[in-house]
Amino acid sequence: MSLLSNWIDLTVPPLLARCGTAALVSFMFGALGEPGSITNLPAALAGIACLLTGIALIAWASGLQRKIAAAAECQQQLPQTIEADQSNNSATADQHTEQHTAPHTMPELTELLLGNNTQYPRDSASNGLQQCLGRNRNSRSPSATMLAGILLALLTGVFGGLILAPMDYVSYECRGPPYQAGVALGVLMAAPLVTYLVHWMQQRKVTSNLPVQLKAAALPGILAGIIWTAGIVANMLATQSIGLAIAYPVMQAGLFVAGLWGIVLYSELYSLSPHLVYWTGGVVVVSGAALIARSGPA
Repeated sequence: MSLLSNWIDLTVPPLLARCGTAALVSFMFGALGEPGSITNLPAALAGIACLLTGIALIAWASGLQRKIAAAAECQQQLPQTIEADQSNNSATADQHTEQHTAPHTMPELTELLLGNNTQYPRDSASNGLQQCLGRNRNSRSPSATMLAGILLALLTGVFGGLILAPMDYVSYECRGPPYQAGVALGVLMAAPLVTYLVHWMQQRKVTSNLPVQLKAAALPGILAGIIWTAGIVANMLATQSIGLAIAYPVMQAGLFVAGLWGIVLYSELYSLSPHLVYWTGGVVVVSGAALIARSGPA
Protein backbone atom coordinates (compact mmCIF):
# COMPACT_ATOMS: atom_id res chain seq x y z
CA MET A 1 0.00 0.00 0.00
CA SER A 2 2.90 2.34 0.73
CA LEU A 3 4.29 1.76 -2.75
CA LEU A 4 0.89 2.44 -4.33
CA SER A 5 0.48 5.57 -2.24
CA ASN A 6 3.89 6.86 -3.28
CA TRP A 7 3.17 6.01 -6.92
CA ILE A 8 -0.04 8.05 -6.85
CA ASP A 9 1.62 10.72 -4.71
CA LEU A 10 4.25 11.29 -7.39
CA THR A 11 1.48 12.38 -9.81
CA VAL A 12 2.61 9.91 -12.47
CA PRO A 13 -0.91 8.60 -13.26
CA PRO A 14 -2.54 11.92 -14.27
CA LEU A 15 0.23 12.94 -16.65
CA LEU A 16 0.61 9.42 -17.99
CA ALA A 17 -3.16 9.18 -18.45
CA ARG A 18 -3.33 12.46 -20.36
CA CYS A 19 -0.29 12.23 -22.64
CA GLY A 20 -0.20 8.45 -22.86
CA THR A 21 -3.88 8.18 -23.73
CA ALA A 22 -3.54 10.89 -26.39
CA ALA A 23 -0.65 9.01 -27.99
CA LEU A 24 -2.44 5.65 -27.87
CA VAL A 25 -5.79 6.95 -29.14
CA SER A 26 -4.28 8.89 -32.03
CA PHE A 27 -2.02 5.98 -32.95
CA MET A 28 -4.87 3.47 -32.94
CA PHE A 29 -7.23 5.74 -34.86
CA GLY A 30 -4.58 6.55 -37.45
CA ALA A 31 -3.41 2.96 -37.81
CA LEU A 32 -6.97 1.66 -38.26
CA GLY A 33 -8.45 4.58 -40.16
CA GLU A 34 -5.50 5.35 -42.42
CA PRO A 35 -4.36 2.07 -44.03
CA GLY A 36 -0.72 2.12 -44.99
CA SER A 37 0.27 4.83 -42.54
CA ILE A 38 2.15 2.26 -40.45
CA THR A 39 4.50 0.00 -42.38
CA ASN A 40 6.65 -1.24 -39.49
CA LEU A 41 4.31 -2.27 -36.69
CA PRO A 42 7.00 -3.67 -34.32
CA ALA A 43 8.93 -0.39 -34.47
CA ALA A 44 5.72 1.57 -33.88
CA LEU A 45 4.75 -0.53 -30.86
CA ALA A 46 8.27 -0.24 -29.43
CA GLY A 47 8.09 3.51 -29.95
CA ILE A 48 4.74 3.75 -28.14
CA ALA A 49 6.15 1.71 -25.24
CA CYS A 50 9.20 4.02 -25.02
CA LEU A 51 6.94 7.06 -25.19
CA LEU A 52 4.79 5.88 -22.28
CA THR A 53 7.86 4.94 -20.23
CA GLY A 54 9.49 8.29 -20.87
CA ILE A 55 6.32 10.19 -19.94
CA ALA A 56 6.13 8.28 -16.65
CA LEU A 57 9.78 9.08 -15.87
CA ILE A 58 9.33 12.79 -16.60
CA ALA A 59 6.28 12.89 -14.34
CA TRP A 60 8.17 10.97 -11.68
CA ALA A 61 11.00 13.54 -11.75
CA SER A 62 8.56 16.32 -10.91
CA GLY A 63 7.00 14.35 -8.05
CA LEU A 64 10.40 13.33 -6.70
CA GLN A 65 11.49 16.96 -6.57
CA ARG A 66 8.40 17.84 -4.55
CA LYS A 67 9.19 15.06 -2.09
CA ILE A 68 12.74 16.32 -1.65
CA ALA A 69 11.43 19.86 -1.15
CA ALA A 70 8.95 18.58 1.44
CA ALA A 71 11.77 16.77 3.27
CA ALA A 72 13.85 19.96 3.32
CA GLU A 73 10.89 21.93 4.65
CA CYS A 74 10.36 19.38 7.40
CA GLN A 75 14.03 19.55 8.31
CA GLN A 76 13.67 23.31 8.81
CA GLN A 77 10.55 22.81 10.95
CA LEU A 78 12.10 20.02 13.00
CA PRO A 79 13.50 22.14 15.90
CA GLN A 80 10.08 23.71 16.54
CA THR A 81 8.40 20.31 16.33
CA ILE A 82 10.88 18.81 18.82
CA GLU A 83 10.45 21.77 21.19
CA ALA A 84 6.67 21.34 21.17
CA ASP A 85 7.08 17.60 21.71
CA GLN A 86 9.43 18.18 24.64
CA SER A 87 6.95 20.46 26.37
CA ASN A 88 4.34 17.68 26.36
CA ASN A 89 6.58 14.88 27.59
CA SER A 90 7.56 13.78 31.07
CA ALA A 91 10.97 14.46 32.59
CA THR A 92 12.20 11.02 31.51
CA ALA A 93 11.04 11.57 27.99
CA ASP A 94 12.71 14.99 28.02
CA GLN A 95 16.01 13.42 29.08
CA HIS A 96 15.69 10.84 26.29
CA THR A 97 14.91 13.57 23.78
CA GLU A 98 18.03 15.56 24.69
CA GLN A 99 20.12 12.58 23.67
CA HIS A 100 18.55 12.34 20.20
CA THR A 101 17.81 15.84 18.95
CA ALA A 102 20.40 15.95 16.20
CA PRO A 103 18.72 16.85 12.88
CA HIS A 104 18.37 14.02 10.41
CA THR A 105 20.39 14.14 7.22
CA MET A 106 18.69 14.55 3.86
CA PRO A 107 19.08 10.83 2.95
CA GLU A 108 17.32 9.95 6.23
CA LEU A 109 14.61 12.50 5.52
CA THR A 110 14.04 11.07 2.07
CA GLU A 111 13.86 7.53 3.45
CA LEU A 112 11.35 8.63 6.07
CA LEU A 113 9.30 10.49 3.46
CA LEU A 114 9.15 7.39 1.28
CA GLY A 115 8.14 5.27 4.25
CA ASN A 116 11.40 3.29 4.51
CA ASN A 117 12.21 4.38 8.03
CA THR A 118 12.74 1.12 9.92
CA GLN A 119 16.50 1.58 10.20
CA TYR A 120 16.30 4.88 12.10
CA PRO A 121 15.64 5.22 15.86
CA ARG A 122 12.21 6.27 17.06
CA ASP A 123 13.54 9.27 18.96
CA SER A 124 11.85 12.62 19.43
CA ALA A 125 13.34 13.92 16.19
CA SER A 126 11.99 10.93 14.32
CA ASN A 127 8.56 11.34 15.91
CA GLY A 128 8.41 15.02 15.03
CA LEU A 129 9.68 14.32 11.56
CA GLN A 130 7.08 11.61 11.06
CA GLN A 131 4.35 14.07 12.06
CA CYS A 132 5.57 16.64 9.55
CA LEU A 133 6.03 14.12 6.75
CA GLY A 134 2.71 12.54 7.59
CA ARG A 135 0.97 15.87 7.03
CA ASN A 136 2.68 16.24 3.65
CA ARG A 137 1.81 12.68 2.67
CA ASN A 138 -1.79 12.89 3.84
CA SER A 139 -2.35 16.14 1.94
CA ARG A 140 -1.78 14.21 -1.30
CA SER A 141 -3.24 10.85 -0.33
CA PRO A 142 -5.41 8.89 -2.79
CA SER A 143 -8.96 10.17 -2.71
CA ALA A 144 -12.04 10.72 -4.82
CA THR A 145 -10.47 13.99 -5.97
CA MET A 146 -7.39 12.17 -7.25
CA LEU A 147 -9.50 9.54 -9.00
CA ALA A 148 -11.63 12.26 -10.57
CA GLY A 149 -8.45 13.99 -11.73
CA ILE A 150 -7.16 10.81 -13.33
CA LEU A 151 -10.51 10.31 -15.07
CA LEU A 152 -10.43 13.86 -16.41
CA ALA A 153 -6.84 13.33 -17.56
CA LEU A 154 -7.97 10.22 -19.45
CA LEU A 155 -10.76 12.20 -21.11
CA THR A 156 -8.27 14.93 -21.99
CA GLY A 157 -6.07 12.33 -23.63
CA VAL A 158 -8.98 10.82 -25.57
CA PHE A 159 -10.26 14.18 -26.83
CA GLY A 160 -6.76 15.50 -27.46
CA GLY A 161 -5.75 12.40 -29.36
CA LEU A 162 -8.79 12.72 -31.63
CA ILE A 163 -8.63 16.48 -32.18
CA LEU A 164 -7.46 16.05 -35.77
CA ALA A 165 -9.41 12.88 -36.53
CA PRO A 166 -12.29 14.77 -38.25
CA MET A 167 -9.77 16.10 -40.76
CA ASP A 168 -9.71 12.62 -42.32
CA TYR A 169 -13.29 13.16 -43.48
CA VAL A 170 -12.70 16.28 -45.57
CA SER A 171 -11.21 16.46 -49.05
CA TYR A 172 -7.44 16.62 -49.35
CA GLU A 173 -7.39 20.25 -50.54
CA CYS A 174 -9.30 21.32 -47.41
CA ARG A 175 -6.79 19.82 -45.01
CA GLY A 176 -4.13 21.84 -43.24
CA PRO A 177 -4.60 25.61 -42.79
CA PRO A 178 -8.08 25.73 -44.42
CA TYR A 179 -9.25 23.25 -41.81
CA GLN A 180 -7.99 25.59 -39.10
CA ALA A 181 -10.82 28.06 -39.81
CA GLY A 182 -13.38 25.44 -38.82
CA VAL A 183 -11.36 24.56 -35.71
CA ALA A 184 -11.24 28.24 -34.72
CA LEU A 185 -15.01 28.54 -35.15
CA GLY A 186 -15.54 25.43 -33.00
CA VAL A 187 -13.32 26.87 -30.25
CA LEU A 188 -15.17 30.20 -30.43
CA MET A 189 -18.51 28.44 -30.03
CA ALA A 190 -17.53 25.96 -27.32
CA ALA A 191 -15.00 27.83 -25.16
CA PRO A 192 -17.40 30.30 -23.42
CA LEU A 193 -19.98 27.60 -22.73
CA VAL A 194 -17.43 25.10 -21.40
CA THR A 195 -15.68 27.77 -19.32
CA TYR A 196 -18.91 28.86 -17.64
CA LEU A 197 -20.00 25.25 -17.14
CA VAL A 198 -16.75 24.32 -15.38
CA HIS A 199 -16.91 27.46 -13.23
CA TRP A 200 -20.50 26.73 -12.16
CA MET A 201 -19.63 23.12 -11.35
CA GLN A 202 -16.70 24.26 -9.20
CA GLN A 203 -18.75 26.90 -7.38
CA ARG A 204 -21.81 24.62 -7.15
CA LYS A 205 -23.97 27.68 -7.92
CA VAL A 206 -25.54 28.32 -11.30
CA THR A 207 -25.92 32.01 -10.47
CA SER A 208 -22.22 32.43 -9.69
CA ASN A 209 -20.61 35.05 -11.94
CA LEU A 210 -17.48 34.13 -13.85
CA PRO A 211 -14.51 36.15 -12.52
CA VAL A 212 -13.21 38.10 -15.51
CA GLN A 213 -9.81 39.74 -15.24
CA LEU A 214 -9.35 41.29 -18.67
CA LYS A 215 -6.34 43.46 -17.85
CA ALA A 216 -4.45 40.71 -16.04
CA ALA A 217 -5.46 37.69 -18.13
CA ALA A 218 -6.34 38.91 -21.63
CA LEU A 219 -2.83 39.52 -23.00
CA PRO A 220 -1.26 36.28 -21.64
CA GLY A 221 -4.34 34.38 -22.81
CA ILE A 222 -4.15 35.83 -26.31
CA LEU A 223 -0.44 35.01 -26.46
CA ALA A 224 -1.17 31.42 -25.37
CA GLY A 225 -3.86 31.18 -28.05
CA ILE A 226 -1.43 32.36 -30.73
CA ILE A 227 1.19 29.83 -29.62
CA TRP A 228 -1.40 27.04 -29.52
CA THR A 229 -2.67 27.97 -32.99
CA ALA A 230 0.86 27.88 -34.42
CA GLY A 231 1.39 24.46 -32.88
CA ILE A 232 -1.91 23.02 -34.11
CA VAL A 233 -1.31 24.29 -37.66
CA ALA A 234 2.12 22.68 -37.65
CA ASN A 235 0.52 19.48 -36.39
CA MET A 236 -2.09 19.64 -39.14
CA LEU A 237 0.59 19.96 -41.79
CA ALA A 238 2.47 17.04 -40.24
CA THR A 239 -0.70 14.94 -40.11
CA GLN A 240 -1.41 15.79 -43.73
CA SER A 241 2.05 14.55 -44.69
CA ILE A 242 2.69 11.52 -42.47
CA GLY A 243 -0.70 10.65 -40.96
CA LEU A 244 -2.28 10.94 -37.54
CA ALA A 245 -0.85 7.61 -36.33
CA ILE A 246 2.67 9.05 -36.49
CA ALA A 247 2.26 12.82 -36.15
CA TYR A 248 0.29 13.03 -32.91
CA PRO A 249 2.25 10.46 -30.89
CA VAL A 250 5.49 12.14 -31.94
CA MET A 251 4.01 15.45 -30.77
CA GLN A 252 3.95 14.05 -27.21
CA ALA A 253 7.72 14.54 -27.21
CA GLY A 254 6.78 18.17 -26.60
CA LEU A 255 6.38 17.17 -22.95
CA PHE A 256 10.16 16.94 -22.75
CA VAL A 257 10.49 20.46 -24.21
CA ALA A 258 7.85 21.79 -21.81
CA GLY A 259 9.87 20.31 -18.96
CA LEU A 260 12.95 22.16 -20.19
CA TRP A 261 11.05 25.45 -20.01
CA GLY A 262 10.09 24.62 -16.44
CA ILE A 263 13.70 23.91 -15.53
CA VAL A 264 15.20 26.95 -17.27
CA LEU A 265 12.56 29.57 -16.43
CA TYR A 266 11.16 28.40 -13.11
CA SER A 267 13.87 26.13 -11.65
CA GLU A 268 11.29 23.40 -11.03
CA LEU A 269 14.04 20.78 -10.80
CA TYR A 270 17.13 21.64 -8.78
CA SER A 271 18.22 18.37 -7.14
CA LEU A 272 20.41 15.71 -8.70
CA SER A 273 18.05 12.73 -8.51
CA PRO A 274 15.09 14.44 -10.24
CA HIS A 275 17.43 15.71 -12.95
CA LEU A 276 18.74 12.21 -13.60
CA VAL A 277 15.21 10.82 -13.80
CA TYR A 278 14.04 13.68 -16.04
CA TRP A 279 16.90 13.44 -18.53
CA THR A 280 16.58 9.67 -18.66
CA GLY A 281 12.88 10.09 -19.42
CA GLY A 282 13.70 12.67 -22.07
CA VAL A 283 16.08 10.32 -23.85
CA VAL A 284 13.46 7.55 -23.74
CA VAL A 285 10.73 9.89 -25.08
CA VAL A 286 12.88 11.10 -27.96
CA SER A 287 13.90 7.51 -28.75
CA GLY A 288 10.23 6.51 -28.82
CA ALA A 289 9.38 9.42 -31.13
CA ALA A 290 12.22 8.39 -33.46
CA LEU A 291 10.97 4.78 -33.57
CA ILE A 292 7.43 5.91 -34.34
CA ALA A 293 8.70 8.24 -37.06
CA ARG A 294 10.60 5.36 -38.69
CA SER A 295 7.52 3.12 -38.63
CA GLY A 296 5.82 5.06 -41.44
CA PRO A 297 6.29 4.81 -45.19
CA ALA A 298 9.82 5.56 -46.35
